[in-house]
Amino acid sequence: MPGCRSVVGRQIRTNLCLHKCRNVVRRTRVLIISAFCIAYANGANDNFGGVITLFGSGTTNYPTGLVWATLTTLRGSLATIFFAEAMLKIFSDRGIIDDQLVRRPQ
Repeated sequence: MPGCRSVVGRQIRTNLCLHKCRNVVRRTRVLIISAFCIAYANGANDNFGGVITLFGSGTTNYPTGLVWATLTTLRGSLATIFFAEAMLKIFSDRGIIDDQLVRRPQ
């Protein structure tokens, strides 16, 4: 029967598509989790690195230094949000960043 053949063919194609989509989702999850682990491991020692001399010299104790490091890191990341657009405009004129990245969508 010709009708049965097309139904089976569609089902096989659908199953293959679902299998490929599941693989993409699985790989994406693994990639995201790996990126978070690397970012955590890389940033874990950077937080206290800016105030380690204050702790080492006895100017501050460990908990106060850790709070200070966290607050200054947070302040720096918030400042980055405000300066990012200006930096894109500065560097786009020199051909470093493509002009399409700087333009806002209409």
